[in-house]
Amino acid sequence: MTVLIDGLIAEDHEPREDDRGPTLEDGLLHVWQAGFAWLVLAEPVPAGEAGDAARAVALQERQARAKAQSPEQAVAADRLARLHRELQQGRSTGLWRVHMLAGGESPGAASAVAGLLCASIDVSGLPYALTPGAAGGNLDVALDRDDAPKVVGSALLAALTVTPADEVPGVRFTVRPEFDVNPETAGRDDDALVAGVVLDRARIVAGPLELPAGPRDGCGVDRLRDAGSRASQLTSNSWEGRTWARCSGRSSGSGGTPSSPPALNEAAVDARGLVGDRLYAVRDAEGKFGSGKNTRRFRRLSGLLQLRSRYAGGAATEVPELLDPDGEPVPDPTSYVRHYLGRDDVEVAREGAISHFDQLPLSVLTTATLDWVRAAVPGVPVDERRFRPNLLVRTPPGTPAFVEDAWFGSTARIGDDLRIRFERSSERCVMTNEAQQDLPHSPLILRAIAQAHDMRLDAQATVTQPGRVRLGDTVELT
Repeated sequence: MTVLIDGLIAEDHEPREDDRGPTLEDGLLHVWQAGFAWLVLAEPVPAGEAGDAARAVALQERQARAKAQSPEQAVAADRLARLHRELQQGRSTGLWRVHMLAGGESPGAASAVAGLLCASIDVSGLPYALTPGAAGGNLDVALDRDDAPKVVGSALLAALTVTPADEVPGVRFTVRPEFDVNPETAGRDDDALVAGVVLDRARIVAGPLELPAGPRDGCGVDRLRDAGSRASQLTSNSWEGRTWARCSGRSSGSGGTPSSPPALNEAAVDARGLVGDRLYAVRDAEGKFGSGKNTRRFRRLSGLLQLRSRYAGGAATEVPELLDPDGEPVPDPTSYVRHYLGRDDVEVAREGAISHFDQLPLSVLTTATLDWVRAAVPGVPVDERRFRPNLLVRTPPGTPAFVEDAWFGSTARIGDDLRIRFERSSERCVMTNEAQQDLPHSPLILRAIAQAHDMRLDAQATVTQPGRVRLGDTVELT
């Protein structure tokens, strides 16, 4: 990637509050699904050298001004004047020699990534433009070919290193731990169980993580031990909660037709999950399912979250009824979706050889965890639709958030005959932030889950014995 320096590019007017430049989310990350990388190497320019460069440009400007009767020289003088200001400012704020490289799985992919990056980086108001450079080969070759790095100001360097503001498919935030990492019990109990290691903020090993055999004072380890005791109690004793279920016909993180199905009083459950769940999906000509994100399996089709679907009369094996944003049924789901999306290559299709699921058959969420999310993002409307569980389990007061983690590996009896096995949790994505009907968009939800629980929330389960689930059924861990 190449930097073009031209003072005439910079805008003279003050930016308005509603001005919005390009972003990585709207550009590269929105359209590019293959692997990619970009590298920015910045070397600080010594103050003396920066002063020499500013004086050299000032001399060129004076020479151009002396010939200002020529239109070309007048324009050149204006360019040099802006560049001179940039260099003089850089003597205070910093100047840098930058190398910018874009990478892909092939030379053609690298060139495409470079072009998309150039269009996605906001340089509004700066005297610079970005253009794709020549293909360079592997990293060593590319660096060798970039033998004339540009000297730029700190403002451009900051623009080049902006990270995404929201989670997007394929790009995941790494959040530093924000808890006490002092291994206070290390070496104090010969019978302690060594459960792993403790990492500090820089992810350097701070010491062993030991679980004492007997009672101990202290915050972190006792909490871990208490959590283990609670998990043991939940596994060995009867634990009662209340369930209610939502049958899915939705555009969700697991594919499917539009979202927000009505609550059910009961539903049949087989090895595939709730009967009829995600049985139909919006599918395009390439076989990708309509969603709010782009991945190898899904196609972002904006607006699907404003629609709903249901099985008329409760027959979950029939073609679902599609409801428009006002909740009114439409006569032909495929025709309506094509008109609604402005695309002729989509249809509402029944599941075929490719499953509409990208997780396990059932997603189970507790009210304890849902309440935690609400408390973590005050002022943001949150309900179960953000996370699209099949079963929402009402837990007793005082149940800790993320109690679902203690269930992994356990089985549960629900009602008279349904048996399920909890396997793992889901890694959440940007779908939790998306606006749907009366729920506004908010990046705070996913950010809170990432910081507190490594992006994971719910319990994914398989069905070991089919049966029926009813509103108010008891859940008993076995």
